[in-house]
Amino acid sequence: MDEGYKLASDWFHHGDGKSVAAVEGVDSVRNTEIFGLYEAATCLDEDLASKGLDLVEVAEGEDRKEDEFLAKLAEAETPLYPTCVNHSKLSAIVSLFRIKTQNGWSDKSFNDLLETFPKMLPKDNVLHTSTYDVKKFLKSFDMGYQKIHACVNDCCLFRKKLKKAESCPKCKASRWKTNMHTGEVKKGVPNKVLRYFPIIPRLKRMFRTESLAKDLRWHFSNRSSDGKLRHPVDSVTWVSMDAKYPSFAAEQRNLRLGLSTDGFNPFSMKTSRYSSWPMLLVNYNMAPDLCMKEENIMLSLLIPGPHQPDNEDDCSESDEEENLVEKDEEELSRWKKRSIFYTLPYWEELPVRHNLDVMHVEKNVASSLIATLLHCGNSKDGLKARKDLEALGIRKNLHPKAQGKRTLLPAAPWSLLKTEKKLFCKRLFDFKGPDGYCSNISSCVSLEESKVMGLKSHDYHVLMQQLLPVAIRGLLPKGPRLAIFRLCVFFNLLCQRVIDMEQIQVMETEIVETLCMFERFWPPSFFDIMVHLCVHLGREARLGGPVHFRWMYPFERYMKVLKDYVRNPARPEGCIAESYLSEECMRFCAAFLKKTTNVEEKAERNTEYESKSILEGRPLSAGSSFSLTEMEKKIAHLAVIQNTALVEPYVVAHLQHSKTQTVDVVGILLICGIRLDAEDKADTLKWLAYGPRSVARSFTGYIVNGLRFHTNSVDRLSRNSGVYYEATAMCRSSAKDTAQVVDLVSYYGKVVDIILLDYNVFYVPIFWCHWAVRGNGVKVKDGFTLVNMNQSQASFSKDPFILASQARQIFYSRDNDDSSWYVAMRGPSRRYSDENDEIVNTEVGPLPSEVDMGIEDLADGAPNVRDDCEGIYV
Repeated sequence: MDEGYKLASDWFHHGDGKSVAAVEGVDSVRNTEIFGLYEAATCLDEDLASKGLDLVEVAEGEDRKEDEFLAKLAEAETPLYPTCVNHSKLSAIVSLFRIKTQNGWSDKSFNDLLETFPKMLPKDNVLHTSTYDVKKFLKSFDMGYQKIHACVNDCCLFRKKLKKAESCPKCKASRWKTNMHTGEVKKGVPNKVLRYFPIIPRLKRMFRTESLAKDLRWHFSNRSSDGKLRHPVDSVTWVSMDAKYPSFAAEQRNLRLGLSTDGFNPFSMKTSRYSSWPMLLVNYNMAPDLCMKEENIMLSLLIPGPHQPDNEDDCSESDEEENLVEKDEEELSRWKKRSIFYTLPYWEELPVRHNLDVMHVEKNVASSLIATLLHCGNSKDGLKARKDLEALGIRKNLHPKAQGKRTLLPAAPWSLLKTEKKLFCKRLFDFKGPDGYCSNISSCVSLEESKVMGLKSHDYHVLMQQLLPVAIRGLLPKGPRLAIFRLCVFFNLLCQRVIDMEQIQVMETEIVETLCMFERFWPPSFFDIMVHLCVHLGREARLGGPVHFRWMYPFERYMKVLKDYVRNPARPEGCIAESYLSEECMRFCAAFLKKTTNVEEKAERNTEYESKSILEGRPLSAGSSFSLTEMEKKIAHLAVIQNTALVEPYVVAHLQHSKTQTVDVVGILLICGIRLDAEDKADTLKWLAYGPRSVARSFTGYIVNGLRFHTNSVDRLSRNSGVYYEATAMCRSSAKDTAQVVDLVSYYGKVVDIILLDYNVFYVPIFWCHWAVRGNGVKVKDGFTLVNMNQSQASFSKDPFILASQARQIFYSRDNDDSSWYVAMRGPSRRYSDENDEIVNTEVGPLPSEVDMGIEDLADGAPNVRDDCEGIYV
């Protein structure tokens, strides 16, 4: 064997040891990462790293703090065992502890692992054998938290002046727990403990991480240039505060934080009334796809239960509670206290001080609306509501009528026939959305009782965004139906990721008109505070930015994470605090030890993995081999050639030379002469030119562009076979029109097969689709796009394929069991991307601008009673 070749490679798999250069290279990378980690954790000056001195030279003349630093550094750099190359003591411990935090292992299970695992290693290993020792070793990277004793009635915190107090100065409640049977005071055991996670040290540490420090400066140079709202940095509030505080705005490292709090039950028992209150901070300096992520939400306070806090949250944020000056008895009767936030110097100048939660407003409005339509649950229509009409002297034909022992409530404009209620519930029951779009709504629908119950906030969000307008198509008189459509359009536009400032101003006006329409048809009892708050949502979006940065969904999801931390029901807040510190510690260590720890972050569900053999996406099953016919092979290959950017210049050249002006694969190959080209840069092009093999692989599922597709034969709770594709085509206005123009044409279909074409050295994924015929298979009615799949595919026999990367997901809702028409809907994008705004904003549902939103054709004398519907007896 050539010794030069052997020396150039490490033959350690054949029994030889690694070369000295390779080992030293690994040690150098590992030690550099460890030094950076300890340097960031201990706040040492950067000159230690820049001097280039070894450990002995640095230790000479340094103070005790630096000696401790060097001792810890030397211990951390110690190999796991003398001959270990891949792991130091620190990297091994971080890798194992990170697995513990990611998978939610208990301390006992991790302790059992540490007792067993070192026995499998050489005897002179340095791995700790208990969870306690591991946590003690990682204490250098732990930011910690403060325990502050609190009054059991939330009157005060026992700190500063009250640090040594034995009882509350206001309510005289004891600071310490008391034995319920003997009355003995357990001194040293507090009744209530608030946990405070210091903010400033954590913010400083964020800037010591290179990648995170870069993310924190994103806002400074990424403001929208077209005036649209994509991030709070584009909002009126951000711009106005920059103008009022130019020195603060000039420093790009200054942070803008948002505060959110809500109570949650930390136990799995729904009957428990215990409530813990975390205070969460979100950093708006980051990019839209980062600032609301779980790992970037900070826990600043953890207020214990069992009841919601009263004054304690203010006490924890200020040295002293500031009460409103009581000038006279009248003012005292109106005000309890002054908000603690007014101690902030800029608070009075903020255009928006508190955000209305769109999540809860939308949920409550949708709940009232659906319950009133179906006359179930918390319906706003009932005997008391009709008596209100009677007391006001309006809508006399809706007043209650006594008939013997019962009272008849005449059918109102919002009333549904029994058959209409069943059809409404049937449409919801049969609906199947794409993966991750919503929960199983059918489990909350009772077809026998025609009721909808048990929906969560996100279910109501999906209903208001898309499903409710589809479900009530043709079921109500035009007036009430149009009012519901307009309300759904408002929430649909409000929840866009990109908002046009001019459009939001129009929305502010239209929502007032929409609520006026509701007043014409709905009872006064329908208009609670939540309905009124809809008027202010448009203004807040204009002032504060898109609702995705201000609503409660990300914080509610994070509270679910905190809830999963609880393993000891007797100490829920303690479990949450310790688990949070562990997660925080691991994220900090992982940011530095990228090359020496092999535990990866959990990938998103529909993430594509890079593959050298598959050009894009990844299959979801093992697949099966089958043979393509010569015609299928030619058509599939032509679809790949026509839609591959690498081949596009040659296609254009072929069209310029071809007399027929049609794309022919053989002609393309002759024109470009790819097979004769020996340059390495065209390897992919060469294999494309040779064409695919006759044997291909078929799959039932595929992930591409963050979307999950399944073939139509896969029957699950979700339906992922709908596909939407925009193609350039020659169009004309009618059959008699001879002048054709190039335009974008939308095609709707469903995936019937997912195929990987084998080009010998790589695979190209394509979708074989069943398409709705343009013309008599696609129509627009009342603003909804309807498609008919039960038609001949003869017109698509020579062009049924699209590339997997071209597919955009769509889903359908069927009118009824007897109909062959489906309403086509497009769901919102699951992730942020660089697509243009028009594409992003079209993925919002079945409510395009073509819907007739006018109210001019609704006469003032529109009937407020349904003569074709039976009333309700109570």
